[in-house]
Amino acid sequence: LHAVPYCTAYPVLGKDYTVYGGATLLAPTSAAVTDIARGGDAGGNSRYAGRGPFNDTDATTLNGRLGYDLGGGIALHSITAYRRSHAQFYTPVNDAPNDIYAEYDDTRSTQFTQELTIGGTILDDRLTFLAGAFYFQQKTDFLQDTGPDWIDPLGYVYDASLKYRSYAAFAQASYKITPKLEATLGGRYTYDRKTGSSYVFFAGRENTFLYNGVPTQCGYFNGDFLGGIANCGGAPFTARDTDHWDGFDPKLQLSYRWSDTVFTYLTAAHGYNSGGFNQQLGGPSADGRFPSSYDPEKLWSYEAGVKLDLLDRRAVINLSGFYQKYTDIQASVNVLVGNVSTRQVQSAASAHEAGFEGEFVLRPVRDLTVRGNVSYLTQGYDSIRPNAVTLTLDTPVNSAPKYTYSAAVAYDLHVGGGLVTPSVDVRGVGKKPACQSGADYVCRLPAYALVGFRLDYSPDADGRWRIGVYGTNVLDKVTQQARTGYFGGFGIDRYTPGRPQEFGVESSLRF
Repeated sequence: LHAVPYCTAYPVLGKDYTVYGGATLLAPTSAAVTDIARGGDAGGNSRYAGRGPFNDTDATTLNGRLGYDLGGGIALHSITAYRRSHAQFYTPVNDAPNDIYAEYDDTRSTQFTQELTIGGTILDDRLTFLAGAFYFQQKTDFLQDTGPDWIDPLGYVYDASLKYRSYAAFAQASYKITPKLEATLGGRYTYDRKTGSSYVFFAGRENTFLYNGVPTQCGYFNGDFLGGIANCGGAPFTARDTDHWDGFDPKLQLSYRWSDTVFTYLTAAHGYNSGGFNQQLGGPSADGRFPSSYDPEKLWSYEAGVKLDLLDRRAVINLSGFYQKYTDIQASVNVLVGNVSTRQVQSAASAHEAGFEGEFVLRPVRDLTVRGNVSYLTQGYDSIRPNAVTLTLDTPVNSAPKYTYSAAVAYDLHVGGGLVTPSVDVRGVGKKPACQSGADYVCRLPAYALVGFRLDYSPDADGRWRIGVYGTNVLDKVTQQARTGYFGGFGIDRYTPGRPQEFGVESSLRF
């Protein structure tokens, strides 16, 4: 658009963009929570006209831990946490001044958690147990403003609020049947409750107004563009809902220590993820509730592994394999809500995944340490719910790449009474499906490997105080963490880059 004259780009409308949605603007760009987004300002300009994209996030976290020894190997513990965050980002598709589409998002969230536990080791150290209760509370307010702009002539405002409370009680005990054989049994009951509300202004109305003395019909695109909110804006959509879910998650593990250097285990555990509702609205709600919701996601996980501690701890090797079965998997898909491509969550399918992981730490000589890790994952859908959209049995499960790996080498240099440790590392990630288009993913996030280094210095042998310099992605490799493709992207293929080349200094003190 920037390379062609305005009237060539928009021959149907054929109007200067100084007349825009009932307001006079210097450029048709996002209003970003100004008065323009809520009715027009005859002499106003967009707050972010011409400004490039930004992402600003502030977070504050407070944690408190208390412990009390009851004696006899039993203790009470309390963990309290509070977190407040505020995130804002602005994404003009073509980076101003005359964006096809621009979006401003503002998310404010507060969280509070409290956990109380009692645990210890009794019966001559044969029984280790832990029991407790957990409480979680979160409130999130979200605002999205996308206009007025070329895609949303009347503007679009999505304002949502969600309150989430979770209560849980849990217990776990491990008993040594013999000095080498140990059995672990545990369980957790969880109750979740969510209350949400949404306000969406997107509606146009079938109305006729006079434009320069000529009767003009509202409607996307020309009528709404010329009439603005004053002539063509309809009533907002509103909805609210409350729902609750609960689940019980057992765990069983058997372990056997064959010797001081060989340990094996088998584990079966159940997992639960709360349900919820999609708060995006594409039209009036007949009963005042959200039009769609999703059920809790459930998982059975099975794992077997071996831990080897060899050559007087100069070689530590851990190997494990796992199989996981999901039911009512919560799939994120693109669907049209009010003719807008919107990402929604649905209880869509059952699925499985299987894989293995291996890691090692080698110390062939006193001051040399070599570390490595490799993992492989395979996934697939087993069945699809009849009401699921944009999913088939052939749709790839794109939650993780098929393989990852890492390796690092460090060497300790004894300088005077201190220690200098140079190290170098590499981390690799395999390709992953991306660019969802209906039931398929039409592109792949490329595989990549990143190289980093560290140089640490500690003046004391115990390493209580340490200062270091580091570099990550030192070869400045461009990576893709997410990608939209052209589906729902207005003809623009966008990707989210990974972190660039970075260098830093850090210091730490243990006490």
